[in-house]
Amino acid sequence: MRVTTPNYDYFYLCTELRRKRMIPVITKIRASSREEFGELVRHAGEEFIYVIKGRIVVHTAVLRPRDARTKVRRSTSTRIWDTPT
Repeated sequence: MRVTTPNYDYFYLCTELRRKRMIPVITKIRASSREEFGELVRHAGEEFIYVIKGRIVVHTAVLRPRDARTKVRRSTSTRIWDTPT
C-alpha cells in the first residue's frame, strides 16, 4: 500500500498480516531540507531507520546521534528526516 504526503512517500509492507509488533515501511523522503520539511513530527512508538540509498540527516528535539552510523530516538520525541543536498 502506498501513501503520499508532502514530505514522504510511504510504501507499507505486509499489510495483510495482522497483530504485527512493528509496521514495516519503505519511505522515500521528499523534503530536501529542514526548512522545506516544516514542523517536527510527533508520534508514539519507536523507529528503526535503515538507509537503502543515499544519505539522510535526522533532526530530533531530544537525542543526539551516538556516532555517524547510529540514530537513536526516544519514543514520542519529535523528529524530521531530510536528504542533504
